[in-house]
Amino acid sequence: MKRTVADWARLADEAADERTLTQALDRAGELAQTCHDLRVVLRSASAREEVPPAKLAAIADRTLEAATRDREVWGFRDAAVVRAGRLADRAGARAALELGEATLRAPRTDALGLAALSLGLPNAARAYEWILLGEGHRQILGDEPAQRRCLAQARADATEYGLGGELCDVASAYVGSATPRSAGSSSRRPRSAPNLPSPGRWRTRGARRLGPTRRPACSRRPSVARRRSRMRCA
Repeated sequence: MKRTVADWARLADEAADERTLTQALDRAGELAQTCHDLRVVLRSASAREEVPPAKLAAIADRTLEAATRDREVWGFRDAAVVRAGRLADRAGARAALELGEATLRAPRTDALGLAALSLGLPNAARAYEWILLGEGHRQILGDEPAQRRCLAQARADATEYGLGGELCDVASAYVGSATPRSAGSSSRRPRSAPNLPSPGRWRTRGARRLGPTRRPACSRRPSVARRRSRMRCA
């Protein structure tokens, strides 16, 4: 049975010696074609201290190239995490996220972009993509102005095209990004870069809890049996 990128990445995760690790990562990199594939390789490589910084940086660069081609927000974020964390390159992390912004601003030229134009929808990025990228700025670099810049772009696009649902998403993101300050404090603690999320993982939003659906006792109608009982007593 032919091994896939995920198979080789799993072998890299389980490798007991550097030779096996290098062979598994090289084979996974050769097979990787999509941004998702390269994110899998990058995740495995960044988890092993034995991987040289130069090799890790090369995988991160390939992931950025694929993210630009595939317009995959998580590719920009993963590359930024590795740059800010293992490679101690905050400037490179910022450049990765800013490349994500430039990519999202560019109009789509693929079938999805043409279909969006025919329906009167934006053929660039959607609100959730800007929200995810803005969260990357804040979580990886602690850059809240950059996050607000992404949210402002999402709000402008949603307003222009009259997308009420996306405006609600942006409003929720604004509320979630609000960080209370203590009295007299003008600085915030720097946030450390989070671990890479699994490429198969996707953020899900919990349903808002609604209020009680039962009517108050004073407004509920008496049951049929109770009404009949009252009639017999009368």
